[in-house]
Amino acid sequence: MRLASSSDSMFQRCAYYVSLSSGALRMELTELEPQGPYRLIVDDAATRHIEYFAKSNDALKRWAQFDAVMRPTAPFDVPLDHRAPTVTAH
Repeated sequence: MRLASSSDSMFQRCAYYVSLSSGALRMELTELEPQGPYRLIVDDAATRHIEYFAKSNDALKRWAQFDAVMRPTAPFDVPLDHRAPTVTAH
């Protein structure tokens, strides 16, 4: 899978968390092509977890799940993707 050229409609989101029990954790969500697919990378000093999603809402929901674990007092709110749905064949 290749990364797309940059475009105004593409996004990338990155967050860092630090806890006494888990150490440092980094999450990165990247839109690989306009309208998807989306790649979520979650890694710490010892492991790397990568997931791919066809829809941005699914990727954002998964991001929110990891975020809720790292910040248990944060509200669980997923922004909606208002773009027209698309089907991507691979």
